[in-house]
Amino acid sequence: MLCFNIWFRPFSINVKFRWTEDRTGKIIFKLFGKEPGSIPGNLRDEVVNWLKHSPTEMEGYIRPGCLVLSMYLSMPTIAWDELEENFLQRVNSLVQASDLDFWRKGRFLVRSDNQLVSYKDGMTRLSKSWRTWNTPELTLVTPIAVVGGRKTSLVLKGRNLTIPGTQIHCTSAGKYISKEVLCSAYPGTIYDDSGVETFDLPGEPSLTLGRCFIEVENRFRGNSFPVIFANKSICQELRNLEDELEDSRFPDVSPDDQVHDARRLKPRDQVLHFLNELGWLFQKAAACTPSTKSDVSHSELIQFSTARFRHLLLFSNERDWCSLTKTLLEILTKRSMVSDELSHETLEMLSEIHLLNRAVKRKSSHMVHLLVQFVVICPDNSKLYPFLPNYPGPGGLTPLHLAASIDDAEDIVDALTDDPQQIGLSCWHSVLDDEGLSPEVYATFRNNGSYNELVTRKLMDRKNSQVTIVLNKGEIHMDQPGNVGANNASGIQALEIRSCNQCAILESGLLRRPMRSRGLLARPYIHSMLAIAAVCVCVCVFMRALLRFNSGRSFKWERLDFGPT
Repeated sequence: MLCFNIWFRPFSINVKFRWTEDRTGKIIFKLFGKEPGSIPGNLRDEVVNWLKHSPTEMEGYIRPGCLVLSMYLSMPTIAWDELEENFLQRVNSLVQASDLDFWRKGRFLVRSDNQLVSYKDGMTRLSKSWRTWNTPELTLVTPIAVVGGRKTSLVLKGRNLTIPGTQIHCTSAGKYISKEVLCSAYPGTIYDDSGVETFDLPGEPSLTLGRCFIEVENRFRGNSFPVIFANKSICQELRNLEDELEDSRFPDVSPDDQVHDARRLKPRDQVLHFLNELGWLFQKAAACTPSTKSDVSHSELIQFSTARFRHLLLFSNERDWCSLTKTLLEILTKRSMVSDELSHETLEMLSEIHLLNRAVKRKSSHMVHLLVQFVVICPDNSKLYPFLPNYPGPGGLTPLHLAASIDDAEDIVDALTDDPQQIGLSCWHSVLDDEGLSPEVYATFRNNGSYNELVTRKLMDRKNSQVTIVLNKGEIHMDQPGNVGANNASGIQALEIRSCNQCAILESGLLRRPMRSRGLLARPYIHSMLAIAAVCVCVCVFMRALLRFNSGRSFKWERLDFGPT
């Protein structure tokens, strides 16, 4: 059901909290006796003034049920703490400071993540029974990432999800759809974690990138959970977080003491914070795509600070999510094109977090290959490669130095020396750290001489315009199995490719030649068996032939008899 909707545009970043980690929360107003037409035009300004901190992100919607105004806000943690500590006083200030009768006349409820305040006839009251035995609570929604535009059935897990009267809402970009839980259930305790429900997403073709919130509510109480819309590869990567969320759904808390251990919840909070931040970014990126036919330009991405990009990139890089990392870098590139100042700020941030160094230390060849191949096309059509294999880090150590000092990292060295500009190949012997040592020396000291051989071979290939194929025990390691003939003494055969015809001949002839059998019927065994068979045949023929003795009589085996002679 789609009803009234309202979309709040995000505000500019508060410079005071520019480098402070923001937290996404929710505030709901339930206005009794109000109609959508009675909402004042400056309601957004009223709410912002009441918060006393301009939120970095703000999104909301209106639905019936008297008149329910739900707002999702992203604000610094200190701003949320101030609001929660003085929630009753802040609601009083909203009523008294307003120039409109919209707040003063009438009755309403306002709820934050942790508190509930009611207002009636000029009096405000803080509810002491904020969480009751029948309060629904979402702990996990699977899948947490959905392929955009596809119909999907979500599985909701949590507490008290099947109590009659519970409603499930899905909201995105000011719109929402709802479902009411119709099944009955025996009222359990607040620690009943057996609740499971389903919710079907219709799948809008235009919604290929973004985020929605799944909400559960019963008697104005409940919570929400973010779900990401993206392409298939990103969804596969994000769904790895489901195990982390599943393991940390319910901390080990005594029923008599409902104080949550913040340290136990920290991994879960980090995952939810990442999903919320990624959702805000995807919402902005979707508004900037040509397919949305929106008047929002790439300048909208300026609202998303460089510090928030830094957090998303580090989180994705540490988990080797290549598809998501590439998408984040592409969005960051669009943002950096808005001004030279942003371009400089972006390059400075990337140089500080050393994504390539981190990937090398984890021996993630896929991430290393992605980063060294990533290119930015500048407005003047020039190319910029932000992740160079010779970029120095702490102590002057480059990614080449790190790879040279790691065991079993030949594929990493191969990826670093395969960059489009061939900087890694050229600098293997020349780039020095603060101690004056090159990657070649690092590899020698760590007994990784195969790295130096690999680089030397690639340098010779580049000089001779040839391709080298490495063989191991007479077998060629390529996508198609085959045998190139007799084993080379050094285990390496250099094939000088001069023309496309020679490539075709090589592929159809050498590389696709059937492999010789190595079973029990190999050629040496067949020769031995044939020799034995030939001897047996000769003996049989000899024994069956007529033999002539001196007596002159012919002798045959058949004439022999038994008994004494």
